[in-house]
Amino acid sequence: MGIRETGSLAESAVMAHAAIGDVLEAGGMARAAAPTCPSHETDMRMDQQAKGEFDVERSIEPACEMGDGVTAGHYRFDKRFAGELEATSVVHMLAVGTDVPGSAAYVAIERVSGNLHGRTGHFFLQHNGVMNRGAASLLLTIVPDSGGGALAGISGRMAIDITQGKHFYTLDYQLPAADAAVP
Repeated sequence: MGIRETGSLAESAVMAHAAIGDVLEAGGMARAAAPTCPSHETDMRMDQQAKGEFDVERSIEPACEMGDGVTAGHYRFDKRFAGELEATSVVHMLAVGTDVPGSAAYVAIERVSGNLHGRTGHFFLQHNGVMNRGAASLLLTIVPDSGGGALAGISGRMAIDITQGKHFYTLDYQLPAADAAVP
């Protein structure tokens, strides 16, 4: 069970990403519970949720050399969020497939910049998507201490649902109160 070396691994990555999306659309992806974020000043944090839609455009980037002639697919996604998060983002994804049908994985880093419930700033999301013989899991986590502007101190997770070809997000997050100082 090695990394697929024949053909275009880029095709494998797209298929893996599409397969994860297909499972999401079919309702087969369990949604992770909102994280608890420890804080010394828990009364200064606000638990919140933002929902809406997003559009995404994908472009293929040069493959990433992984050694021994094996490459990982590299993709760029440009997103536009609407709803309670009005923002744009850029995602860079690396993905691999295996010789076993339905087994693949991707990791990605996404920079989100815009307005979240009236607060303007930015933060990073880390993606971890796995297909294990057709069983998909996907976790998008806000990178700790990556928030800037009025989103400094943000933490949480995002869930993605794809229904009838439309992309929806649910962002469960904690954020210091607007008047609280962030260390």
